[in-house]
Formats: sequence, C-alpha cells, structure tokens
Amino acid sequence: MSVEHAAALVCASLATYFIHSTLLLGVAWIATVKLQWGFDRISELTWRAALGLPIATALAQQFFSPNLKIGSATVGGIDYTPQPLTTSHVPQTFWIGVATIWIVGAALGLSRLYLCHRALRLQTQNKTPLPSDWLDLLAPVDGVDSVHISLIQDLAIPLALSREICLPAWVVDRLSVEELCAVVAHEAAHVRRHDAFWRSASAAIVRGLFFQPLNWVAADKLRELSECICDDEAVAAMKSPIPLAAALETVATRVQRRRVHLAYAPAMGGPVSLTLKRVGRILSSSPCARRRLEVRRLPLIGALVTAATLAVLFAPRVTLPSLAFLRYTINAEDPAGPFTVTVEKGHVVGATIAGRQLQSRQVRQNGASLELVDGTSVLSLRMTSEGGIRWNARKPITPPM
Repeated sequence: MSVEHAAALVCASLATYFIHSTLLLGVAWIATVKLQWGFDRISELTWRAALGLPIATALAQQFFSPNLKIGSATVGGIDYTPQPLTTSHVPQTFWIGVATIWIVGAALGLSRLYLCHRALRLQTQNKTPLPSDWLDLLAPVDGVDSVHISLIQDLAIPLALSREICLPAWVVDRLSVEELCAVVAHEAAHVRRHDAFWRSASAAIVRGLFFQPLNWVAADKLRELSECICDDEAVAAMKSPIPLAAALETVATRVQRRRVHLAYAPAMGGPVSLTLKRVGRILSSSPCARRRLEVRRLPLIGALVTAATLAVLFAPRVTLPSLAFLRYTINAEDPAGPFTVTVEKGHVVGATIAGRQLQSRQVRQNGASLELVDGTSVLSLRMTSEGGIRWNARKPITPPM
C-alpha cells in the first residue's frame, strides 16, 4: 500500500467518524436537553456513549460491509464511495496533507495534555497527611475510610485523583467542620465514580479528534454533570445544602488565574458560571428533586450494545475505491483483435495492440478521451467513471490476398 493510499484511508475514516459523532452527539443533546436533575446519571451515560461510541463504530465499519440481506432487498447504511476516476484526479498532496494535519494536531493536543498531567503530578508531590484529629472529625463521611486524604501547601482548590483526595492547606483554617465534611464528601464521590479516569479519557478524545467541535461541548457537559452528581451525593451525606454551598463560595474566592492543568482532574472549583450554577442548583432544589434515579447496569449495557450495532449497520460511512490508487491493466478484445490499456491514477501509462507495445507518442489522452494510434489506424476509447473503458468495436482485419 502506498503512502497516498494509506493517507486516503485515514481521511475516509476521519470523515466517517465525523458523520457518526455528529449524529450521536446530536441525538445525545436532543435526548438530554429537557431531562430534569433527577436524571443526571442517565444524561451522563448518554453523553459518555455519544463521545466514545463513534470511534468504535467508525473503525468497525472499515472491517466489514454494513449491509444485511432481508428477503430480496439489501438493507444497510448510506455508503458514499466516489467513482475511481473521480478519486484518482484528487492530488496526492490533498490526502497526505489532510492526514498530516490531523496527526500533527492530535500529537500537539495529546502532548499538551501530557504536560498538564505532569504539571499536576509535580504540584501534588509535596503533600502531608491530614492530621489525625481532622480525620476523626471526617469519619462520619461515607467512603472517607477507603481513600487517602492529603494536604498540599501550594494547591488552590480541593481535587480528587484516582485513589486520593488532595486538599489545599488553607481549608483547615478557612472552612468549618461541616464545610470541610461537605468538601470531602464531594471529592470522595469523585473517587468512587472514577471521575479522574473519565475526565482524562474525554480530554484525550477531544484533543485527539480536535476537528469535531461537538466533542468540546460533550466534554464540558460531562464535567458539569459529574460535578452536579457529586454535589447531590455530598448534600445527601450532609443532609443539608448549606455547608456545601458555603464551601463552594469560599473555594471560588481562592481560585487562581493560572491553573489549566487542574481542569483535567475532578476539582472542587471551576469556571465562575458553573460554580454559580451549582450553588444556585444546590440551594434551590428540594430533597425530592435531588433524589437520584438508579440505573441498572444490565439494561444499560444492552442499550449501548444495541445503539452501537445499529450505528455500525445503518450509519453513513465514507469509503474510497482502492482502484483509484492502484496501477492496473485492462485486457480487452474486439473483432479486430486484442489490446490492453494500463492505467494509474486515471492516466494511461501504457498500451498494446495485438501484443505490440505502443510508444508514449502513440497514446493520446485528453481527460477521459483516449486514442491509441497503430500505424494508420486509430482506436478511440473513453475512460468510464468506474475506471474501465468504453469503445466502438472495430471491424475485423481482412488478411491481405
């Protein structure tokens, strides 16, 4: 396989992914835009599926044809495949250029993500365990005994890692016991839900597939939902919204301007608009409105598998004909005798008549029109969009008497 052919396949896969992701993310938005707070978990799972499934469905469609035989009809997704002759006229710089832009852009985005995670690890290195007397005060908080809690001097806001809660040193002096318990309950919910992993995964998808702007919308929506769900769990643990709302207000005043790397770990703070929305949501909702809806895993997995299968079978895809990137020879014959035409990327690079190789000056091509000159006779051909040829059959050659 040539570099051009490989680059063209990459472009086709990216186009297919763009179609799938646009459809699924659009469906996710329509399905969740009117859902109430009690359905936050369903909204979160819907957005996660819409963000991740297009990658799997786009790749799956590259390995088999999404067509089904139902009776005498063939049912399948819309398959856009341009004609070989049309595809062959696309310059190789286009395919290689588009693939290169994606590779470079994805590499830069993922490299920046790595640097942000590295900066976060460096910032959380100098930590000290939470004093035992504070641990005793936090003992009633659900799940606090299964996570490690540390204090970090230079940290601006509380955050949750995969198995650890990191608290800035100032919380011991600035927050009351109830507020600190609310903060720890919120971060412990992040740890139980593995939000650090999901936040990193969504950030990787957004930066690796940066050309899909809806991915950024999905990542922001997932971040908002995860914070709201953990807020609900913290409020339920404290049996009052006041401590968490007060802690959020205090944390918001401590947020530093430059903390880009903290966006990739579940953190107590956030954009001002999101923080204000969370405080308003906590204080305005009743306990009944905060009651969470439990989602059973088996039906959910079945729904996701069904959605993925339908997407693979019926979602549109973009494919490119391999013939457009190959050098091939057409063997033909009419009453006057056999002849061959060798084609590469829509251009005739060789021809024979009755086994005799024609020189380049004997092959005249003007777009899709082709003339093969053999002595005094001229064989007129026309290239078809499928990559073949069409001509009027010649009369048989009468042998000399």
